[in-house]
Amino acid sequence: MKIQETDYLLKDYIEKDFNFCHNLCKRNMGSYYKKYNLVWHKNKFKESLMEGIVKLVVINKHKAGFFHIKFKKKFGYLNTIQLSKEVTGRGIGTKLMKDIHNIVKQRRKKIQLSVFEDNPIRNLYHRLGYKEIGRDDKKIVMEKRLR
Repeated sequence: MKIQETDYLLKDYIEKDFNFCHNLCKRNMGSYYKKYNLVWHKNKFKESLMEGIVKLVVINKHKAGFFHIKFKKKFGYLNTIQLSKEVTGRGIGTKLMKDIHNIVKQRRKKIQLSVFEDNPIRNLYHRLGYKEIGRDDKKIVMEKRLR
């Protein structure tokens, strides 16, 4: 599927969207899980989607991605943001992050996320003003104050 549009709609996640979200996340993140010897747990992934806000990204009536935000006591946490390879590289991720910031800003003053240290999406987060606040041998924790 080749998608040309850069405008998208955000739709609420419903249970029948699980397979799309699961398959996209596993496809996008599988190489990191393999590299770092992590185990993918389908049931844990499904359970995690029941908490917080999950929105589908829809372009031309096609599911093109999703994001999942959880709310902690002092900050919003971007649990995951996933886009299909067919729509990357066109500024959609940047626009989507601004929408995510607006959603979180309604409830919290900060947003955090973690990213594998060798994931190139880290550059987008830096460009958007995220600062590194911690790390381990695999991931970097980043935070941004929302205004």
